Amino acid sequence: MPGRIQGIADGGFGYGIDGELREMIDGYEESELDAQGIRPLSPLNVTFVTNTLWSGLFGAGGVNKGTEDSWTGLAEVNHTGFIGLEAQNIEGFDLHRLDINERVLDEFGYRDYFDEAFSYLEEDERYTPETASFAMGAYLKTLITNRAPFQCWLDGDFSALTNEEIEGALVFFGKGRCYQCHSGPSFSAMDFHVIGTKDMYEAGGLNTSVDDPRNLGRGMFTGKESDMRKFKVPQLYNLKDYASFFHGSSKYSVREVVDYKVKAEPENPLVDQSDISTFLKPLDLTDTEIDALVSFLENALHDPDLLRYVPDEVLSGNCFPHNDPLSRSQLGCN
Repeated sequence: MPGRIQGIADGGFGYGIDGELREMIDGYEESELDAQGIRPLSPLNVTFVTNTLWSGLFGAGGVNKGTEDSWTGLAEVNHTGFIGLEAQNIEGFDLHRLDINERVLDEFGYRDYFDEAFSYLEEDERYTPETASFAMGAYLKTLITNRAPFQCWLDGDFSALTNEEIEGALVFFGKGRCYQCHSGPSFSAMDFHVIGTKDMYEAGGLNTSVDDPRNLGRGMFTGKESDMRKFKVPQLYNLKDYASFFHGSSKYSVREVVDYKVKAEPENPLVDQSDISTFLKPLDLTDTEIDALVSFLENALHDPDLLRYVPDEVLSGNCFPHNDPLSRSQLGCN
């Protein structure tokens, strides 16, 4: 839900256009909501990610090699040996109250798809959270932002970027030092840093609090003091579609994010300046350079055609992505 500070699945109703109007259903207790106490990372470009969540908790390989002693609770699924996305999707069946039952398979029509995709498995192994995780993962890995102006520029179309966006790229890869953390194909990385932003409960998030273990980031998973409040480096494409930023949704524009990193001072009262990542240092950028950097991030890294990934319909005939009566009305499904 890019339009809301926090996603709500079960226990929510309404949607709006980008999720901005989704609210808790009357009669639900806040503790019953399927609402995470941390802003979900973007599903875009997850094909480049080996370990998922802000904590990197899911995934047997990658940065989780050597962390086997921590594979308990949610992370127990790592013992399957799967990488992040598939492991996360398997665990997500319980976490997000999903099910594969006769209604899904026969009334909604998914049995034939499972049979075709997993014909090599016996029927008692074919319709499971594990196989469903493979199917969901295969789809999610196609969500690649490969039509952004910066990519066109790299392909030789030197008219794809404005002069200001080019200047912003020079700041990104030069004086701004952004590339030191945002270094991967989607400007993400499998690294974790303390940057000292506020937690979700401070932004008014539901079903979370100052004691939410997710506030500890990587440290929640490994239990190491050196990992406390470290969070994964996120990808940077299509940022201007977001309503909020950072793990706790504490900023509401790309400009606010850049200003925070230029200043490089923690806003979270539980984080000391001495705890901040050595990669996050005050920057001597002019207003013109900041404007150019924001323009590069917002426009040059924006794929304008993500609707190509949205299905025209789903087998169930339900409204996508939510099917409650208010969502159906707001999304034009009635």
